[in-house]
Amino acid sequence: MLQTEWYELQQKGKLSDEDVAVVPDLYLRNRQLDGIIQQLRKDLEKAQEVAEKAKNTWDKLRKERDFHRMHHKRVVQEKNKLVHVFSCFGSLLMIPSRWLT
Repeated sequence: MLQTEWYELQQKGKLSDEDVAVVPDLYLRNRQLDGIIQQLRKDLEKAQEVAEKAKNTWDKLRKERDFHRMHHKRVVQEKNKLVHVFSCFGSLLMIPSRWLT
């Protein structure tokens, strides 16, 4: 019914060509924009997944770095302790072997 009335008004000249052309173009444009929005949402999801994976990798690498850093500090601390012990008691370590028997 609406289409019949629409075409009757157009045939009688009561609607301008601009009025007739705008309505279908708006529907097409809305459909195109909906498609763009859907594609952008998909892209956003993919980007969020990539960002999450990068964050997880960064956290893993940071934890590994911290583990190795703490291990290195512990080894340096043990080394410094041994250097101190040897420097304090170094003269005692040079005991002649005949005293050890």
